[in-house]
Amino acid sequence: MRKECMDRNTASNGFGEGHERVDWSFQTDVRAEPARPDVGTASGALGMDRRERLAIMSEGAIRKGDPREVEQARRLAEDVEGSPLRGKRIRQRLKNFVTGADNYVASMGGPLPWMQRRRMIEDETGEHERRLAEARRQLAESCRSEAEFARRWRRVADRWSFHAVNELIEKHNRNFPAESRLPMDPRTGDFVRLNGKPYRLEPLDADWVLKRFPASGLEALRVDVHHDR
Repeated sequence: MRKECMDRNTASNGFGEGHERVDWSFQTDVRAEPARPDVGTASGALGMDRRERLAIMSEGAIRKGDPREVEQARRLAEDVEGSPLRGKRIRQRLKNFVTGADNYVASMGGPLPWMQRRRMIEDETGEHERRLAEARRQLAESCRSEAEFARRWRRVADRWSFHAVNELIEKHNRNFPAESRLPMDPRTGDFVRLNGKPYRLEPLDADWVLKRFPASGLEALRVDVHHDR
């Protein structure tokens, strides 16, 4: 029976006697193909070795036992040495460090309106001081006595116009808290002070003039005038 089956397979395969039938449907080409790089990846595109890639990616990373980390730990241990809080649990204090929109806008687009207005007030005030000093010196030249100078200088101070700068000051006092997001002081119920001073600015008037440029010192003014000449 076995010989008869072998004869049938040989005959159907066409190789004649002595050759067995081979099923070629299960044969595959087992020739090794060259390895293809991973197209689309950095290692495939550049042909970079994996160890070289890991070495580059780990540059600057702090490894275990890094000298910098050891030095920082040593300094921290020295700082807490002798501290009464050493080994104790410290209560966490949460603070609001949210960046305000005004700070962001100021850094990107220049000074805010209240900053520009404050600069205009300073410039206007400086111009008034310059003009008042010049007017006082001119008045001193035309006065014969100290009493005459004091009377006439008070009249100048009363009539001096501060309309433009006082309008800026009024806008500053009204809009500054909202524009600068000035916080409130719960102890006083008012806005917090800036460098120990209230944010409100006093308007300029005759008292402001006489405080900076007194209605006295005629002889000293005359000396200054002659010295400048």
